[in-house]
Amino acid sequence: SDFINSVQDSIQIVETINHPALKVQLDAKALVENDEVNVNVFEDASPYLVHYHANEPGLGVLGSSEKVPHGTLGAHLQSIQYEGYVSIEQRMLSETNFMADITQSISILKKNYKSL
Repeated sequence: SDFINSVQDSIQIVETINHPALKVQLDAKALVENDEVNVNVFEDASPYLVHYHANEPGLGVLGSSEKVPHGTLGAHLQSIQYEGYVSIEQRMLSETNFMADITQSISILKKNYKSL
């Protein structure tokens, strides 16, 4: 977006508006792109966090880019005792064998976000 470009930006908006329906979502590839893969970011977001996207640049199969440290991100979620939703955000890459891509992503999800 033009005005929410970091986890701190989203927290500031949530705190300023101060309405129970407005919360924070974290996004794996955005965390990597913004150099926000650290436990302090997760701790700051914790009181407001309601959803997490496990994804890759270009919305590819989880683990395919080798740029997103899903194990570290899953550990950070565990460290804040996150119990909300974790979803795979992925585009369809193959119209003929899409289940293979989904199966691979589910495997990465279970391996790295297993306690959630």
